[in-house]
Amino acid sequence: MNPCTEQGVPTPPPVDGERYFMKAHFMVPQILQGTPTLDGVQTLTMLALSELVTGSLQSANYFGTLAARMLFMLGAHTCSEDTEYPISSVRGLDPRVQRQLRIIFWLCFTIEKDVCIRIGQPQIFTEENCDLTLPAGYVEQLYAGMQIHHCENEPPNPLFPVDLRLSIIKSRAYSALYSFKALKKTDAELLKEIRELDDELERWRMSVPLEWRPTLSFSHETPDPNVSMHSVMLRLNYHLCMTIIHQASSRCKSWAKGQGGVMDGVSSSLALSVEASRSTLLYIEAAEHVLVDGIFWTLIFYPMSALLAIFCNILQNPSDPQATKDLALLRTATSMMERLFSRQPFAVTEIVHIKLVADFVSELYRLATCAIEKAWNERSV
Repeated sequence: MNPCTEQGVPTPPPVDGERYFMKAHFMVPQILQGTPTLDGVQTLTMLALSELVTGSLQSANYFGTLAARMLFMLGAHTCSEDTEYPISSVRGLDPRVQRQLRIIFWLCFTIEKDVCIRIGQPQIFTEENCDLTLPAGYVEQLYAGMQIHHCENEPPNPLFPVDLRLSIIKSRAYSALYSFKALKKTDAELLKEIRELDDELERWRMSVPLEWRPTLSFSHETPDPNVSMHSVMLRLNYHLCMTIIHQASSRCKSWAKGQGGVMDGVSSSLALSVEASRSTLLYIEAAEHVLVDGIFWTLIFYPMSALLAIFCNILQNPSDPQATKDLALLRTATSMMERLFSRQPFAVTEIVHIKLVADFVSELYRLATCAIEKAWNERSV
């Protein structure tokens, strides 16, 4: 049966989210003083998610950390369907509660990976301490669920904000490339980690059904036939993973000193990072018509990280012919982000932050323009 032909779910009534958020916030001391419960961890998770989508990353990290510790106490980090001796079974939890706790675990896992990458805080959920066995049938059911989501009907299984496999790759990338231990790795070790993560990301990409599969590089000549909010998040997270994996090659000491040997490998890795950033901006522009109102704070990290990567590439190679094209892309992205600003229902307290973002993006464009003009003037002398 085609899910698009089924009757849609009735639109729920409007909810005063701010009022409910404050009520839940007032309950936090009571939750922390009591015995860990499903209701308590769900409350903390909803607070973390609410803070994340409104751009309050430090608060999202705080509530996410509290939820993580409570999940640990409830055994949700080791209780998968394939675990032979799940800890929570010893506590006699109802199987439905166990399943819900596991869903909350994966939601918190996803939130944490995004927050860690954005603010640089260490991870709590690690492979050493958590059972990262995916839910039974997850991969097989994922894209069927996306098809239903695409048609705006209720999916039969939980749809997480990001493909859980991509969240696991983010976790591994952070540990291997950006953790305190990773910062001490040699050039050879760093490049080895980058190659292995790139291979893992490519295996993920090839596992995605063709109709949903992100292209290695996006352009208007290769449009997305299934563009929707879920496909937007899928592609943006793929390009983000590509960026954060290959951007780490800039830490290679031999590249920073201009030495030979690994220079070619580092340069090609950085080129992949910049190309992924271009694809991010081009895809957001192409998918702008499906972006829902009020998504600004959820989406802002993707174009901002892409803008910075492209800006740095322009500064490094201002006389390259591609720099002029990238400058035009920055200008297009600036206009696109202004349109996203206008669609965001801002509170008065947010206006200052939005203006800072807008001014920062405009300044990037101005500085990039100056760098290119200076490079061309020097060449013409």
